Amino acid sequence: MNMKLLLILVILTVTSTLNAQIDFMKVKDKDLSPIKIDTLSDSIIIIHKKNAIVYFKQSDIKLYIEKQKDKYPNLNQLLVNKNQSITIKDWWYGYHDGDRKKIFGDSNYTHIDKNYMQELYELGAELIYEGKFMIKDKKTNKIVTKNLRLEQKDGLYGTQYVDFLFGNNKSFWQIITALGE
Repeated sequence: MNMKLLLILVILTVTSTLNAQIDFMKVKDKDLSPIKIDTLSDSIIIIHKKNAIVYFKQSDIKLYIEKQKDKYPNLNQLLVNKNQSITIKDWWYGYHDGDRKKIFGDSNYTHIDKNYMQELYELGAELIYEGKFMIKDKKTNKIVTKNLRLEQKDGLYGTQYVDFLFGNNKSFWQIITALGE
């Protein structure tokens, strides 16, 4: 099981590095500035993460995938449907195997949302970096507009990642930038 997870992380890291427009390896830290999105009139994608609900405009995502539709087949198909609001639950990148086991009883739980999250993994990070997002803290159920930042961090065995954080250091998005040993 751990080898399967390691292989997935390697693939995600390599594809993330190849497709990324922003070189997150060079970003040490940055204050983030979200926008306000009119969730009633704008077409949006809502992503439920462990600690947050992240909102993106569908038009911003379309701009990113327009030139590379073959790299984002699931998102492209999702956006063709022209729904005003699309909700995706991220059980894979924000939760640990133990969390998923408690929720589903099977840590290998799969769902179509997993395919969307694989494509949004780096794309979402870039939109957040550029300030093209709105975020709600699940704990307080309030829109957060201040004290958001990203930090480059070191993990186990030389792994490096970029953590997108609330002011209380709770992560709301994370991408791996380099795998360790």
